[in-house]
Amino acid sequence: MPNTFPLAYNFKRRSKFNTVTDAMVDGQQWYTIEIDFFSPEVSSWVRQQEQEFIYEHRGYSQSRFVNAVFDVHESIYTLMALKF
Repeated sequence: MPNTFPLAYNFKRRSKFNTVTDAMVDGQQWYTIEIDFFSPEVSSWVRQQEQEFIYEHRGYSQSRFVNAVFDVHESIYTLMALKF
């Protein structure tokens, strides 16, 4: 029997951000994340956080589906996971 559901039901929900790597820096956990191109609200939210806890990689992306790339402190990363 053929699939009768609309095509949209076959797609999984995309994550709004992807964790590229993580590292300990001066004894604190940091994450490098890529923000999905279709989620500019996430990039805006990250840019509004305290500047000592984020670093934006300007002009860097390995994919045309990436809106922005950031290094974020563990506290920001945890808030992102809960919010988005």
